Amino acid sequence: EFYGCGMLFYNIRNLKLSSLTVKDPSQYGMTLDTVSYFTVEDVTFDYNMGNPIPANMDGVHLDGNCHYGVIRNLQGNCYDDLVALNAHEGSQGPITHITIDGIYADRCHSAVRLLLVSEEVSNIHITNVHGTYYQYCIGVTKFYPGETTGQFDALTFDNIYASKGLPLRLGGWQVPPK
Repeated sequence: EFYGCGMLFYNIRNLKLSSLTVKDPSQYGMTLDTVSYFTVEDVTFDYNMGNPIPANMDGVHLDGNCHYGVIRNLQGNCYDDLVALNAHEGSQGPITHITIDGIYADRCHSAVRLLLVSEEVSNIHITNVHGTYYQYCIGVTKFYPGETTGQFDALTFDNIYASKGLPLRLGGWQVPPK
């Protein structure tokens, strides 16, 4: 079955992805689900084709049950979140002990999104974020309707140098702000 991801990793311990360019996936550049002790570093996102409607095109997308990870030195633009920590998706479970260090983008949707419904997202450190973002720089959110019983805990954000960016234009079609 094809999920539209450039890369999909499930149930892995000790994973390293480095020195990559992700070009025009039809959905997420890479998805990690139930992955622990991982490093994703030195990744460039080059999205300018792929999905006919540029939506749901994250760069690094963590689903539930991801722990002890380092994501660093990401650059380029995605039509959605450069990094998404979505505990309610995939295997649905906690996301803990993640460091995100070094994001560089211009006129991108957002740098990082943290999402939960009934899960835990904790011990997250986001640092050295630079660029312009037309939706938000960092979002701590819920998306699904209904009661949220999950918990965000021990979130640290520092060295953030970001401002509002204009939406990208794609072949005459403008990516609308949400």
